[in-house]
Amino acid sequence: MAPTPIPTPTKRPYAATVPETIVGEAIQGNAVVIIQPGSSRLRIGRASDTFPVTIPHVISRKRKSTNSALPHHEDPVLPAVGKIEAAMAVHEKGLEDAEDKMWNCKTVIGAQWNQTLPEQTIAFNLRAKRSVLEEHSGVHWTNTTHQPEYLVGEEALYVKPNSGYNLHWPIRHGQLHLHPGIGGSLTAVLNDLETIWGSAISNQLEIPLKDLKHYRAVLVIPDMYDRWHVKELTSLLLTRLGFSAVFAHQVSVCATFGAGVNTACVVDVGDQKTSVCCIEDGIVIPSTRLCYNYGGSDITLAFYQMLKRYEFPYRRCNPHVRMDAIFLQGLKEQFCHLDLNSCKLQTQVFKVTHPEQNIWEYFLKLGDECMMAPLGIFTPEVFGITGVADVQKTARYYTDSSDPFDDDYLNQIQRRKGMKDSGVDSGKQDLDAADDSAINQSQQEDDLVKDDELNVGSLSKEAVEEKSNGNAGSSYERAGESGAFEEADQVLPLDQAILKSVERCEFDELKRKMINTVLVVGGGLMMPGAQQWLRHGLSTNIPAKYRCEPMEIITEPKEGDPRSTAWKGAAVMACLDTAQELWIRQKEWKQFGFRLLRERAPFIID
Repeated sequence: MAPTPIPTPTKRPYAATVPETIVGEAIQGNAVVIIQPGSSRLRIGRASDTFPVTIPHVISRKRKSTNSALPHHEDPVLPAVGKIEAAMAVHEKGLEDAEDKMWNCKTVIGAQWNQTLPEQTIAFNLRAKRSVLEEHSGVHWTNTTHQPEYLVGEEALYVKPNSGYNLHWPIRHGQLHLHPGIGGSLTAVLNDLETIWGSAISNQLEIPLKDLKHYRAVLVIPDMYDRWHVKELTSLLLTRLGFSAVFAHQVSVCATFGAGVNTACVVDVGDQKTSVCCIEDGIVIPSTRLCYNYGGSDITLAFYQMLKRYEFPYRRCNPHVRMDAIFLQGLKEQFCHLDLNSCKLQTQVFKVTHPEQNIWEYFLKLGDECMMAPLGIFTPEVFGITGVADVQKTARYYTDSSDPFDDDYLNQIQRRKGMKDSGVDSGKQDLDAADDSAINQSQQEDDLVKDDELNVGSLSKEAVEEKSNGNAGSSYERAGESGAFEEADQVLPLDQAILKSVERCEFDELKRKMINTVLVVGGGLMMPGAQQWLRHGLSTNIPAKYRCEPMEIITEPKEGDPRSTAWKGAAVMACLDTAQELWIRQKEWKQFGFRLLRERAPFIID
């Protein structure tokens, strides 16, 4: 056995990672749990299941005291509520741009858009009155008379307000929902996730938590992930829930497995974020990742804002109120579309079904707002969004004692390397072979994650501190590479984001492949006409040298639900023989920690 190296003052000794023997071990789909945690919904199930169980990703926790002096906390159902009101001028400009887009399109018969007159809509809606039906809504508040410590999913969502419970959504915009308020610490968020996932496993999948030592888990993570969060979630699954083995993979790669394609530009439009990423042969091209904080819930709020402009008959509606926010989500799903042929003045009926009351029925006149609200995906100003605040980036600075190649250690190595090359105190600054190896690995990873350097740069510790103090702009200016790709800091419409992502591919042939196979997943853009509108936006802006007909835009992979595509892909991946070497065992994790995740992960840890 080789002797353990004597550590230098800035280097930690570590033993080599020896994976447990797994050759010949058959993977049974019914013994693997697939977990896809979303901002709004949790999708969970066995790999052998046809469809996942889907529940609201929310928890209500009993307040420690009913003392009125203690604040009540409830995360809003629609996290962007109030954003449009705070940026009304931007919203108005976005509506003008959306109108221009509609004028530039043609119907199937070649006719132009026939704009509806607001006066007709307003006059009808002002006369509309509420009808109270004798039929009961059939919706009830959750029974809390036995004072449970927590409730999850639908039960949590229907806890009566002011009943002594705080409401928490542990994931926002695809990331852990860390904030300075009640339940916003890392410990509290992880406790909420453990409770929600554990409850879903025991109640929905009917797996006793004590038996999880016989099960494995696959965790679906965002393309633009925070490695610190990935470490904490992996630790949660292995050490707190007690799974025997775990591996994590990015949502876009899982989506390609679920759709049966190996190379594509994957667009994931969720409830609160929209991400674009190019996948080549099952591997993420890191420089192509883009992620923006807009999605289905922003369409809901834009739709409501336009309904108010046209005298929405349900005048008591308030998106800050939980039940009304849920109602507005349903109204969007019922009426919004991207089909120019259906854009005309229509009389519709909608019903308000709140808990413990009869159904309210309204007549409503609808016009162009049904299409202009979802057009915000192609004109983000409709959502009151502009600038850099809603662009997700991967922070480069990260320290972890269990990771021998964390940023703190590599920064020291690189600093010593520079001193050696410059001849300063060379006798004391010699680097051993392991240090050189670490530098080489760092340089290779930096090349592969070029996207983060372009968007964020190699942030120093001081730059990260500045960013946390709200001075992200100056950090970017210092860290960026001579201003290259500065436009990536701006929120882009979906069609432009796809073109920007594809443009970052290295070769023209690869760019041509990507632009001609676009895979759309997630539930944020599940509307009639979305495929045609996206095709129109891309075909009018795509460079001629990349044009290839027919352009394939997949919005219903294998004629299935695009919301479950990534989950199904993860289920397929978990049972492959080639996935054997990806599993991280509980015993190994306790010994090696994050370093093992860096070595085993099927994606580049950046």
